[in-house]
Amino acid sequence: MSGKFSGVQALVREITGNPCPYVHCHAHRLNLVLVDVSKRVQSVGDTIGLLEAIYAFQSASTLRNELFSFEVKTKSGTKKLKVPQHSDTRWVSKYKGVNFFKTQFSSIVVALQKCAQNKAKPREAAEAKGLLTQFRSFDVIYFLVCLDEILCYLNILSKQLQSSNIDIGKSLRLIKATIESLCKMRTDDKFEELYKKAQDIFQVQGSVSDFSVENRPIRKQTPSSSLSDFLFFETTGKGKSTCNDESVSKKTQFKAELFSIVDNISEEMEKRFSENSSLLACISSCNPNSQNFLDPKELCSFAKFWGKDEEFCIQLKAQCDLGKSMFSKCKSTEDLYKELFSFGSFNELRYIVSVVLVMPVSSATAERSFSSMRRIKNCLRSTMMGQRLHSLGVIYRTRT
Repeated sequence: MSGKFSGVQALVREITGNPCPYVHCHAHRLNLVLVDVSKRVQSVGDTIGLLEAIYAFQSASTLRNELFSFEVKTKSGTKKLKVPQHSDTRWVSKYKGVNFFKTQFSSIVVALQKCAQNKAKPREAAEAKGLLTQFRSFDVIYFLVCLDEILCYLNILSKQLQSSNIDIGKSLRLIKATIESLCKMRTDDKFEELYKKAQDIFQVQGSVSDFSVENRPIRKQTPSSSLSDFLFFETTGKGKSTCNDESVSKKTQFKAELFSIVDNISEEMEKRFSENSSLLACISSCNPNSQNFLDPKELCSFAKFWGKDEEFCIQLKAQCDLGKSMFSKCKSTEDLYKELFSFGSFNELRYIVSVVLVMPVSSATAERSFSSMRRIKNCLRSTMMGQRLHSLGVIYRTRT
């Protein structure tokens, strides 16, 4: 889709002759951040893999599925909860899964214990014992607590990026705020807070504590003699984020793991959302709250993206100088466009602002329309005409 030479966006621009820039779906970018981090950080991948294994175990049998269905009392009544399915293509599934296993930790342990005591099915009991041993370990509890805290921020961003009424200016501010919030987690105080939460959950289970046990001596890794007198910019050996030195305590390793997760997510977000940075800087100039509001240099470079000539830029510069004093009281880009629309002499500036407003942030709405087809055009509605299908699709996508 986003290939520079043979991607769909490149072919569309070549056929139409439109010089408009391509903006990759921000919701997809965020999902790719989570997928990449789960592959790069071993502790995250192991924890997510265990949650997937428990889901597969309980979904393989109807009786087991009933054991893993829990009733929770709410203000509106009793609510039945089930183990959520994890999927790389479902943007909110990671947070829902981690949050469910954290909040329903005791219930999951009880369900696995019942399966482990099933003498009639020794294979099922053996599998349940293995899952129970891993799930009750302090490592898993600690990373559940950390991931729940981190994914809570990313879940807010993910929902906003999938919204149909968010513009690119709002999304940039939200992305920046999310990265700043994640970076604030990289402190000793935050680590102590998360570590204390994990200890409380672990001690409630009454298990044998393993977070106070000293590390077993591990053979010290030494680089190969063939690598002497060489300079390397990449990690050699296993490449694990935690330190394998026997002098490092378990608690220090947990801190290193947390910092590694935060660093990887922040780095991936900076890398993926910094594409078209010059274009995004031009877009921010249309925001009245920006320090570069109606910057002529930025907006002229944005106009050149769309193939505008020098005469257009000259008129745009003059209109920007007038607009800074006339429209400084506007609160948003939408308000700026409404003010420009009431004047007949700001055609060039109004064109730039209108382009900024219609630039897409995500393709969630379009993909949601594809997904809704299966629900709308079922076997009972197979003979409907295109106009009715279109109308039902609009109602389904815009429902409240």
